Formats: sequence, structure tokens, C-alpha cells
Amino acid sequence: MRKGLSVAIAVALFSGCVPAHKVVVKRRVKIGIVPKFSLHAMERRYRPLWDYLSRETGFVIEPVSGANYEAFLSSIEAVKAEVSFVNGLFYSILTKTRRARAIAVVLGPDGGRTSRGVIISRVDKGIESVSDLRGKTVAVPSRKSVLGYLAQCVLCQEYGLLPDKDFTVVVGRNHDFVAIDVWRGRVDAGFVDEATLEEVAEVVDLGEIRVVARTDPYPNWCVVAFPESDPEVVRRVRVALLALSPYNSEHRAILSRMGVSGFGEPLPGEYAEVRRAMALLQLPY
Repeated sequence: MRKGLSVAIAVALFSGCVPAHKVVVKRRVKIGIVPKFSLHAMERRYRPLWDYLSRETGFVIEPVSGANYEAFLSSIEAVKAEVSFVNGLFYSILTKTRRARAIAVVLGPDGGRTSRGVIISRVDKGIESVSDLRGKTVAVPSRKSVLGYLAQCVLCQEYGLLPDKDFTVVVGRNHDFVAIDVWRGRVDAGFVDEATLEEVAEVVDLGEIRVVARTDPYPNWCVVAFPESDPEVVRRVRVALLALSPYNSEHRAILSRMGVSGFGEPLPGEYAEVRRAMALLQLPY
């Protein structure tokens, strides 16, 4: 009798009569992000955000970037990123080429919607004004960087200086590497996002760096979605981003690591200034 009962239980287990634990496989969602800083710096800055989005959306968030700015657009298209964090120049391009729309904008540490680029040089290089760049070698992270090329070139034009004509442009890798190259004296000056100085403070002696000039403010990054993006993915990501609050201690830690104070709703015409700068410099988009 006992033997028969044991056999019956075994049959029931293997035939599915006793429910087994259900394995839930979460959907993987790719999110693009411009490679503003080196890979290590980007991981340190944004890993808490990816973990937060994974938890809040129920998806497994996989960030996608590129080796550099130039490879970024092809990278996010190749992997079919659902949404992407982009600068104003890429946003302007993507609105035309892929009908992208902004779903959120980055708010700076002070809650503002704009940031500035800077022109930096070693103190011992003797470059004290924008005019002193004439005949010099200037490193930039990319010609597609708003605060690491576009903004500074507009400023230089006000001083009668044109890139590649009045000073030599050397395209580097990322904003932090440009700052390091300037500090090591490999180039005469560099164009970087103002936030870069804080990023490299642990490896660069900022006392040896001069901020030659600051640019006019330009719109911060935005988060974009595409017509082919899954609406539910876009909705969940957008809701989670807009919910981040500097008044929540957990959220504040995430935002502080990124160097921002939160995300806001996009405004009409917010990136018009970027497009005007692109037109002034005759950059196609």
C-alpha cells in the first residue's frame, strides 16, 4: 500500500499535477545614451539610474552607447533602442531622420534647463582670452557635442575665430579625456562641458587649469522615443524618470551621482537655440 502511494505521488509530481514554481523572464529593454564621458565614468554615473529604471518599470534595462559620438546614432539604431538620452544636436537630427519626440528633459543641479560649455587651458600656456586661441591646437570630444564644440565655436566666431582656419581642432574621445589631455599639456586648450571639471577633479589638479571662457547656456539633454518604440515601454520609462525627486533620499542619491536634480516635461521650441547654432556653423542635420 505504501509503495503504491509513493508511486502515485511520484507520478503526480512529474505529470504536473503538483504546480511547480513559475519562472518569470523579464523583458530586456535597450536605452541609448550619448558617450559623454569614458566608459568607466559613464558606468559610475548612470548605473544607479539603470537599476532604478529596471526596478520601477519591471524591465531589465540595458544601456547602449557607442565607442564615441560619431558611432552613437548607428549604434542605437542597430540595436533598436526604445528610448535614448541625447544632446540637442542629436535630438535635432533624430527629429528629422527618425521622427523622434522628446519625452523628458534633464534638469541641472540648480533645477535649470540649460548648461554651459567652457574653454580650458593650462595656466602655464598663457591663454587668457578667446582671442589667444589663434594658431593654437584645441582638443574637442566630438564635432557633434553641443557643450564640447558647438557652443564654443559660436563663441569663437564672436571673436573672429573659425575652427580649422584660425585654430587646429583635434577630435579626442570623451569630455574627461579632453580635460586630461589639456592638463598633461598634449594640446593648448580644450572645449568641454562645464560639468567635466568636477568629473576629473580626482585625477586632474584643477589649480593648474584655467577656465578661459564660458559659453552661453544651451538646452540640456533630453530623452527621446521613436514612432516604432513600444508605447508601454515609453510610458513606464517616462513615468519613472519624472517621478525622480531630489526630496526623496534614495532618488537624491541617484540624481546626485548623475550631476542633475531631476527630469522635467519638454517645452515647445526648447532646442531652437541649438538649431540656430548648427545653422550658423553650417552643420547639416
